[in-house]
Amino acid sequence: MAEQQREAGAAVRVGVLGLGRSGYGIHLRALGKLPEKYRVVAVADTNAARCAETAASVGCDACADIGALLAHPEVELVTVATQNRWHAEHAVPLWTRASTCSARSRSA
Repeated sequence: MAEQQREAGAAVRVGVLGLGRSGYGIHLRALGKLPEKYRVVAVADTNAARCAETAASVGCDACADIGALLAHPEVELVTVATQNRWHAEHAVPLWTRASTCSARSRSA
């Protein structure tokens, strides 16, 4: 992740993991409202058609899985928007390999 250095003041390059209701409807929408701060460079989802369609509409790369998202050379931050039951499983490789990780869960 993030092999390329980001210039000071440049938008953080984001990967979105999970393109369901939260990933597509909340995370991507919120990130899209802050283009000066965040730029989505890659998305990943188990539904290949949805992933490709979303990548085309956002103008970013489509990744087949979390491994490909982690290997993406531009990704600096990953937002985990998968189903709650998968958050921990998906967050662990991010915490061990990434410098920045944002995971949000509604569960108490």
